[in-house]
Amino acid sequence: MANPDLVERLKNEYPLDAPNPNTFYVNQGEVGYADYPEMN
Repeated sequence: MANPDLVERLKNEYPLDAPNPNTFYVNQGEVGYADYPEMN
């Protein structure tokens, strides 16, 4: 999930984080799921 704060980003017109294709379809624990930064 590249944008865990998607609603806030869309509501405030903040840019979206780009997904990391290196983490697609692999089992690396939290990598690619919960390691994307939230907007501050």
